[in-house]
Amino acid sequence: DFSELKILNTLELSNSENVLTGYISSLILLASQPESDTSLYSIILNAFVLQDGLANIKSQHYMTTPALARTNLNKIYRAMFISKFEKSAPAKLVMDDFKNNLEDQLSFQDFKKKLLNAYGKGEWQYFSKRKLFDLDKDIGYTYEGFPQEWLASKAHQAELIQYIAQSVKKSDNKGE
Repeated sequence: DFSELKILNTLELSNSENVLTGYISSLILLASQPESDTSLYSIILNAFVLQDGLANIKSQHYMTTPALARTNLNKIYRAMFISKFEKSAPAKLVMDDFKNNLEDQLSFQDFKKKLLNAYGKGEWQYFSKRKLFDLDKDIGYTYEGFPQEWLASKAHQAELIQYIAQSVKKSDNKGE
């Protein structure tokens, strides 16, 4: 029977909080399910992170169906290869900014500082050309239009990354 709730777990072992690899893997796995599978899947994306000699598991959660997974993979493909979305919008920064109050929204200068802080950590540390990026020109935003451009980028990322969208909906509903 394909009409029951199913659970899927992923585990990222790169010592990074980034669960995007698990997210894409889970979408691919679900998209490959038969079209007759209408089950709702509960996906838990886990990342194994070592900090100060202690192991921590960082997790994100989202729910989807195989049909929605196929739709999302197509949206991601279109954004990357057809419309060529060219703004830097790291998932963690987007998610952190959604958690802030509207009056605490990210400024262009704060955004650049957060990107610089990330340069020596995580995946950036393995990218040898990272110092070639000019944060005033190469991240896709203008100083003058940053507030509106950032809001559009956040909305775009939330549309593509379901665990961001679902966590935003949960935080919006807490006051109800």
